[in-house]
Amino acid sequence: MRAGGQFQWAGLATDRGGASLPGVPPSSPAAWAVELTRARAQPEMADSDPGERSYDNMLKMLSDLNKDLERLLEEMEKISVQATWMAYDMVVMRTNPTLAESMRRLEDAFLNCKEEMEKNWQELLTETKRKQ
Repeated sequence: MRAGGQFQWAGLATDRGGASLPGVPPSSPAAWAVELTRARAQPEMADSDPGERSYDNMLKMLSDLNKDLERLLEEMEKISVQATWMAYDMVVMRTNPTLAESMRRLEDAFLNCKEEMEKNWQELLTETKRKQ
């Protein structure tokens, strides 16, 4: 803990309320996004110092990283749901072997139906082309 009721963690300082201190990067991804929006809304000065550019680059990099992490988290959630359903299906099929055979027959019927629909669709397309 620093003097004046300020906390510092990994180089990021905030007051006890969580608000960012002047001239110090905010500590949460949401605060980073707000700060990035503010920085983009302010007009750039022609002779900005390298520190400001480096700070802006860091903000953009962290914003991009946050977006990438959110996208990866969504993908992991989808994979987790798929794995859960696969495990559920395996348990159901092991506890009821006749269900597995019924599922195979149902899948075969679906594939045959799908194949027949595709044939009919192709025939309909060729017939329509001939009429034109």
